[in-house]
Amino acid sequence: MAENELCRGVVITNSFLRTDKFVEHYEWLQEAAKRRHVTLDLWENAWLLLTYGNCEEVLMNGWENRLKDYSFIIFWDKDIRLGNRLQDFCHSHNIPIFNTPRSIAACDDKSETYRVLQNSRMCFDNGKGEAFPLIPTIVAPMTYTGIDYGETEFAEHVIQRLSLPLVVKECFGSFGQQVYLAHDRDEVLSYTRKLAGRPFMYQKYIVKSHGVDVRLQVVGDKVVAAMKRRSGQGDFRANLSNGGTMEAYTPSTPECTIAIAATKALGLSFAGVDLLFADGEEAPAAMLCEVNSNAHFRNIADCTGVNTADCIMEYILEQLAESC
Repeated sequence: MAENELCRGVVITNSFLRTDKFVEHYEWLQEAAKRRHVTLDLWENAWLLLTYGNCEEVLMNGWENRLKDYSFIIFWDKDIRLGNRLQDFCHSHNIPIFNTPRSIAACDDKSETYRVLQNSRMCFDNGKGEAFPLIPTIVAPMTYTGIDYGETEFAEHVIQRLSLPLVVKECFGSFGQQVYLAHDRDEVLSYTRKLAGRPFMYQKYIVKSHGVDVRLQVVGDKVVAAMKRRSGQGDFRANLSNGGTMEAYTPSTPECTIAIAATKALGLSFAGVDLLFADGEEAPAAMLCEVNSNAHFRNIADCTGVNTADCIMEYILEQLAESC
């Protein structure tokens, strides 16, 4: 796009996540846009009520008509129902959306992340592909809320295959709050019964990465920043929200390859990719743990000095220029 002054975007945010931790990221995106002479408005999901049937004409035409004036949309929410409707609108009006709701949904459900990556290959310039190095994982069978598990024989098979201790992880969760370490059989069965009715999975405990991991921030086909995170007070999770520490990290070529390939396989424009040290910290962090579509970037900016918001806006402008 020749004149950024003619470029106008909108960030779709969640009306009910208005804490400083979230609002700051929206403001950083706005400031990054302003530095490039781009107008970036903030819209909340509660403003965009989804309607069907005979009330559609009353409520839908308003925001649909206003969205036609925008050059791009940044979907910074996990309201996938709204996102899918926005995706339909964007497709019919040739307006790009970053990230797509489909990609966000694939990351939001951690078992879906693994399904997509299991069916993908890491691509290289030579055309050859390798399987993604995923944590050995078994997804718990679904039961219904209030029904519980009548029998837990399947959990015994999980223990035999993954050994103890093992990690029990809810498929939906953030900041490490829905991830548990089961030390013995009784704890595995206890978490299994506790989580009945919620989607969750079991994962092999990567002992050499206890309390430490690497976050790689990917934008487009580049790793723009990376940090090593270390837990506080012996916690097996390295999330900074659990009291951990961070340090700038220089990722190896294999680490960058995994992170960029995973981002592309999931159809993301930008992401935070978490890797574990399967062979200890002396070797590259070569095991893929999670991919975060809406990764917060304040901590990695404090750690590395890289403002991911600037990288995201540069990428979006490049994509718009290529489409003109």
